[in-house]
Amino acid sequence: MRIADVRAHRWDRAVLVEALSDTGVSGWGEVGASLAEAAEEWIRLKVKPAALGRQAWDIGPLCEALAHQNCDPAVISGLDCAMWDLRAKLTGLPVYKLLGGSYRERIRAFAVVGAAAGQITPQQAAERAAQFARSGYTAVKLAMQFGEDRINPHPDPTLAYAKAIRQAIGDGVDFWVDLDRGCTAARAVELGRRLREETAARFLEEPVSTRNLHELAQVADVLEMPVISGARESSLWRMRDLMDDGHADILTVDLTRCGGITVAKKIAALAQSLSKPIMARGGATAVGQAAALHFAASISNASPFIEARPGVAMESGYLKVPQLPGLGAGGREQRESASK
Repeated sequence: MRIADVRAHRWDRAVLVEALSDTGVSGWGEVGASLAEAAEEWIRLKVKPAALGRQAWDIGPLCEALAHQNCDPAVISGLDCAMWDLRAKLTGLPVYKLLGGSYRERIRAFAVVGAAAGQITPQQAAERAAQFARSGYTAVKLAMQFGEDRINPHPDPTLAYAKAIRQAIGDGVDFWVDLDRGCTAARAVELGRRLREETAARFLEEPVSTRNLHELAQVADVLEMPVISGARESSLWRMRDLMDDGHADILTVDLTRCGGITVAKKIAALAQSLSKPIMARGGATAVGQAAALHFAASISNASPFIEARPGVAMESGYLKVPQLPGLGAGGREQRESASK
C-alpha cells in the first residue's frame, strides 16, 4: 500500500491535505491557517514529489526527510495527520489505538471569546461568553488579541473585559485569559494577580513574547496561577526551551502547526518527564479537531481542557473522542466541504 497522490484542498482559511493510497483509501490532515496562502504550492512542489510511491506506513521517515528539506512544519503537520488517518483507515482502527490506546473517552471543551484588540466592547464579549455558557460550555477563554506590536497597551482594557465576562458566565464556569504576548513581565505579573483575585481566572496564557524566555520564566516563577504557552511554536526544540528556560507550566500543542501527531507525541513524552500537562489544539476544521482529540486521548499528561472549534457537537460540555476508523473526520463529505 503506497501513496498514489497528495492533494491540497482550500477550506475557508485552512488547507486540507489529502493523501491517497493505491488502494483508493484517502487520509486527511489540516495545515494551520497561518500558512494557508502558501501551503498549496508547498504541497504541489515539495510534498507530493517526496511522497509518491512511499509506503503508507512511512510516516516518520517521510516527514523527517521533508523537515530536513526545510519544508514548513505546518505543511508537514497536514501530511503527518493525513498519513495517520490513512494508516488507521487501512487497519480499520481509530487513530488513538495506533498511538497506544486511550486514557480517556471524552475531553472537556472550552470556547474562545476574542476581544479583537478592542474592536468589540466588553459588553459584546460578555454576551458572546454568556451564549457559550448557555449552549453547554463549562469553560471560556478570553483572548485579548493585541499581539506583540502593542505591548502594554494604555489604557489596558483587559480587566474590564474579564470582569464583564465573569459576571456574564457566573461562578460555575471556568475562565482564563490569553494576553497574546502583549505584556512585559512586570505588567503580566501585576495583571495576572488582579485577574486571579478579581475574576478567579484559572490560568494566564501567553503573557509575554515567547522570543524572550527569560521574561516568561519571570512571570511563571512569580504568579500563583499556571502559565500556558506554546500555541505558536512549531518544533520539539522550541517546546523544550519553553519548559527548560521559559518555565511554562502547561504547553499548548497545535496539531496543525507543530509537525503533526508524530512530533506532538514526542513533545508530550518530553513534557511528561517534567510533569507538564499538554493542552491539545486542533485547527479550523473537523479534521484538525479530530487530530487533537485522538492525540489528547493517547497521552497520560493531557490537560482536562481542549479548545472546541465553532459549531462542534458537544455533550454536557465535553467532546467525545471519535471511534470510527482513522481520525473519524474525512472521506467524501470532507472533500465536498473542502471544494465549496
